[in-house]
Amino acid sequence: MHRNRSWSGVLALAFLTVAEAQPPAIGKCTVLPADNIWNTPVDQLPVAANSAAYINTISSTAPVHADFGAGLYDGGPIGIPFITVPGTQTKYPATFLYADESDPGPYAIPLNAPIEGGSQSTGDRHTIAVDIDNCILYELYSAYPQAASWQAGSGAIFNLLSDALRPAGWTSTDAAGLPILPDRSHAVRRDCGRRDSPCRQVYGARDTARVRLARAPLCIESHGSQVSPDGPARQTASGF
Repeated sequence: MHRNRSWSGVLALAFLTVAEAQPPAIGKCTVLPADNIWNTPVDQLPVAANSAAYINTISSTAPVHADFGAGLYDGGPIGIPFITVPGTQTKYPATFLYADESDPGPYAIPLNAPIEGGSQSTGDRHTIAVDIDNCILYELYSAYPQAASWQAGSGAIFNLLSDALRPAGWTSTDAAGLPILPDRSHAVRRDCGRRDSPCRQVYGARDTARVRLARAPLCIESHGSQVSPDGPARQTASGF
């Protein structure tokens, strides 16, 4: 069963230099540098001028489904899984539906790696691996293992020790131009009651303002100033 919470919050613009939080680590690899926006305490950022309008459009009382991964839903595992692999992991070639905005690879993701929703899923089918010797993150969307390769919708490779962004306008494996893993690695902090790290959210209303913020490579069209742009850091209210 989905876990739902009603929420309200503020939208913070992540342009300013603020104190850094200790980044989570996987093996010897920090999940992006300490000065990365994912490791920036959003409770120290100024509130966006249109925060109230954005929240009203999203809804301050609608339920939120925490998709961090626990249990089953419709017979498949909930959440987006990730695994760790050594630097010696075999790298497989990949072919992409959106090849023009995907990193060509090869990808150090085992062909038996867990898939979002399970191996028979007809959903987004993300799969993620972290090379813990070289601190490289590999992510695939709509991933289908072949005999000796991957077939996927898109793919992205990130150096976890770098703040480098994807080329302006490029997608990633969840269309935001950003890595998925940081939100997974911060999930434990939020489950333990901390609300100071950024949280990734998808809303039923897909309209977003035509604004490219400093941290989000992908710019998406919108329908006015009442809807939130893609890319701002969002902090939930204290009652969340």
